[in-house]
Amino acid sequence: MSVVPLRPPQAREAVAPDRLRSALRRHAASVVVVTVMDGDRPAGLTVSSFTAVSLQPPLVSFCIANTASSLDAVESADTFAVSLLGSGQADVATRFATRGVDRFAQTPWEPDAHGHPVIAGALAWLACATETQIPVGDHLLVLGRVLDVRPGRTGRPLVHHEGRFAAPTPLPPFRTGRPVARPAGDSPRS
Repeated sequence: MSVVPLRPPQAREAVAPDRLRSALRRHAASVVVVTVMDGDRPAGLTVSSFTAVSLQPPLVSFCIANTASSLDAVESADTFAVSLLGSGQADVATRFATRGVDRFAQTPWEPDAHGHPVIAGALAWLACATETQIPVGDHLLVLGRVLDVRPGRTGRPLVHHEGRFAAPTPLPPFRTGRPVARPAGDSPRS
C-alpha cells in the first residue's frame, strides 16, 4: 500500500483556522481515550477525531496534535488501545485532555489482554496495532489495525459538541416504506 502525498498548496487562500474551528464546533464527535504504554508507564489522551476506516481489514484512525504532550509516546508505540467513553465519563475526558496532571492517578483503569491501559466503565475497548502514521498539517494521523474488541457497559456515548460534552438523545425509529403523502389528484403510476 502506498501513501498518497498531499497536493502542494494552491495559490488560492484557505479558510482561516479560527473560522474553521468555529464551524467544526457544530460537528458532534464521539469522545474516546487513546492509551499506550510508554516504557513501563501508561500514557494517553482524549481524542474526538477517532473514526472507523474499514471493516475488512478492520481499521480505525485518529489524529493527535503536534503539540500534544502524549505525541512522543504515541509516535513510538507499536500498539495502542481505544476506550469508547460513555456519557457519564466527561471527568475522564477532561482529565485526559489536561496537561500537567497524572491522568491515570484518579482514573480507574486496568491492562487489557495485550497490556494496554483501558479505562474502566467504558462502552467498549479496542486493542490496535499501528499500521501507519502520516504527518498531516499540524497533526499526526494514526491508522491502526484492530486486533481485539471487548464490549463494555451499555449506555449513551460521550460526544463533544459546541465546545462542551454532551450525550445524544436517541430519536424514534425511522420507518421506511411508509406511504408518501401525495397532492390531491396525483396517483402513483404502475
